[in-house]
Amino acid sequence: MEKLIELEQFAKLTDCQLLTNQELEKIDSVYPIKISQHLKEMIKITSSKAIASQFLPNLNEIQDLTGIGAFFPDEIHNTKLLVQKYPNRCMIYTTSICFANCRFCSRKEKWNDYNSFSYYLFDEAYSEICKNNYFHEVLLTGGDVLTNSDEQIEYMLRKLSQIKHIKTIRLATRAFTSNPLRISSKLCEILDRYNKVIIVTQFNSADEFGSDTKKALQMIQKAGLPVLNQSVLLKGINDELSLMIELLETCAENRVIPYYLFHCFNIKGVQHFRTNVNRGIDITNSLVGNIGGWLIPRYTLIPSSTGLKIPMCSNGFVESETNFLVKDYTGRIIEYI
Repeated sequence: MEKLIELEQFAKLTDCQLLTNQELEKIDSVYPIKISQHLKEMIKITSSKAIASQFLPNLNEIQDLTGIGAFFPDEIHNTKLLVQKYPNRCMIYTTSICFANCRFCSRKEKWNDYNSFSYYLFDEAYSEICKNNYFHEVLLTGGDVLTNSDEQIEYMLRKLSQIKHIKTIRLATRAFTSNPLRISSKLCEILDRYNKVIIVTQFNSADEFGSDTKKALQMIQKAGLPVLNQSVLLKGINDELSLMIELLETCAENRVIPYYLFHCFNIKGVQHFRTNVNRGIDITNSLVGNIGGWLIPRYTLIPSSTGLKIPMCSNGFVESETNFLVKDYTGRIIEYI
């Protein structure tokens, strides 16, 4: 577990929940506490509650037992690492390891299952993908895919890139937030060799864009890789319109493309992060007209019963028996002609 004195210091610095040693040990035994050195430095420098709240433990994690387990019931496991939810794409869980443990993680029930990269299991998943030409896209995830070594990452990319029916390979990582120094010249050279690769990351607050993070993004972008952002709507962190606009505009400044805004999953140990769905709808609808259209992420629910994405599209249609009425961002209702 992280040093108790450090956790106390961070909680006081950011006005987060102050816990006793016994409480911290109890939380850590269920949901391990892991904060990267970069995040520790960022918390010290910025005193950002938005950063600290994502990684510091909270008693609600073990007191509120509502919600489901970490995995959704409809995931099809063709092999141990391979998961298929949609007809034309699949995921490979390359590792269970992250640089830091996000306290709202949908897989936090699995944190005590320490599984590192396996060439044998990856090859098993690779063979399954080769046999099924309906797969056009592969997501390499974890854990954090960049906790794997450069050699392991190149091994995966080289093999997957050779499959003709695979058009896109996505790498899922929070390294820009949790360990930006992982983005090295050597890694960028590897990624630059494979033109099918897209990076998917997660920024939830503008406070996460420190100097090292900005440099890491520039290195990845110089290698020609697009970076997409998948945020999570989190209570007290980005559930105000002004905070969301600040996040999205900071993404734009750093050439990060807003992609999804996920409603926080209904998982055990994360209920204190969840807002109601109407809050998310209000925020995303309010973005229209207040920020460039390309910066508005897809607000999306993932129900516990299915694990499948449901976009909550902005609804400008107004029901009418006679005319086709629409509503603009100012609230005006007009007839579409």
